[in-house]
Parts: sequence; structure tokens; C-alpha cells
Amino acid sequence: MDQKQLTQTISIFATLTVIGILMIVAPYRIEVLEPEMLTALQNSLPLVGSAMLGAGLVFFLLEMTRMGREKSI
Repeated sequence: MDQKQLTQTISIFATLTVIGILMIVAPYRIEVLEPEMLTALQNSLPLVGSAMLGAGLVFFLLEMTRMGREKSI
């Protein structure tokens, strides 16, 4: 396993995870004057954040599997 690839993979995973968590939590922590906007944010951002979190996990697992196969060859 190349150390640079491993560091890059972990960095991308951590970034996607943090962004996903922030998108899930943010709509419930911010103050918005318009109730319609607050409802729209609370309905949409957690879904996008969950997708980002899932994408980060899938990316990490695929990269670890790929690196493991390259190492064994």
C-alpha cells in the first residue's frame, strides 16, 4: 500500500464524513426567519448529508479493497 494513496483516501473519507454530518445537523442548529425556508432545509439537507456520508463510506471501502488487491498481486 502506498502511503500517499492511503493518506489521500483517508482525507477524502474524513472530508465527506464531516460534510455529511454537518449537512445532517445544520438545519436544526441555524436560525431562519422564514418558516418555509426552515422546513425546506430540514427536509432536504439531511437527505443530501446522508447521501454524502454513504458516499464517503462506499468510497473508503472500495479504495481499501482495491489497495488490498494491489498489495496481494
